[in-house]
Amino acid sequence: MSLEQIKRELARDVVEEIDIQEIRLQMKYLEKEVSHLLEQINDKEDNTKHSIKQKVSTESVALMQSLLLLIT
Repeated sequence: MSLEQIKRELARDVVEEIDIQEIRLQMKYLEKEVSHLLEQINDKEDNTKHSIKQKVSTESVALMQSLLLLIT
């Protein structure tokens, strides 16, 4: 193996190492983004459940139960 070939092999190894580090950084960034999105989805679900509970009165619940009894 000539010195030029060794030099090219070493240069290629360095490039591959840099690529792997870049991929790791991108994966960490994506993981943070996905975690943030999941938190937002959970917050929206909680807010939706809470707003539905506020909008549905006890009389509405009683009416729905009565209608269910009539249907079955």
